Amino acid sequence: MPTPLYEKIVVDHLKVSPDFLNEQDKVIGQKLKFAAQEMRRDHGDIFAINQCLHLAASIVLNRSETVEEALNVIRRDRAFSNLDPTTVLVVATFYYLLQFEQKKPGNSAEEAKELARITERFKNINWLIGDKPMESLGISEGVPISEQS
Repeated sequence: MPTPLYEKIVVDHLKVSPDFLNEQDKVIGQKLKFAAQEMRRDHGDIFAINQCLHLAASIVLNRSETVEEALNVIRRDRAFSNLDPTTVLVVATFYYLLQFEQKKPGNSAEEAKELARITERFKNINWLIGDKPMESLGISEGVPISEQS
């Protein structure tokens, strides 16, 4: 199966490595857990979504030497011509981060459920970029919370 565009952008152009994510694992896990808990509160979604985007944006900003390269890939792609390239980059980074966390060995059932809750919420708002750009990035819809055990 070909590598999805979101992964190419984040790994090949932004140069976010699995080693970097493993080094930041504790902070990433805490932020995602907090966001998932906020999503359970009445009207907590906006704060939780902001928390998730801030996490991804922090990773993007940490790669200041490669951010322009990643943005140029997005700018050149017609699928994103009507979107802010920085938003697309942050969404791609966040999705990559979620995928990385979901594949991490040793996740508890509760952690898996929290990640699914976040994925489902972002799916419900089309990852802030819409269906067609999601498809172009290779973002799948995720697994709805109701299907989690």
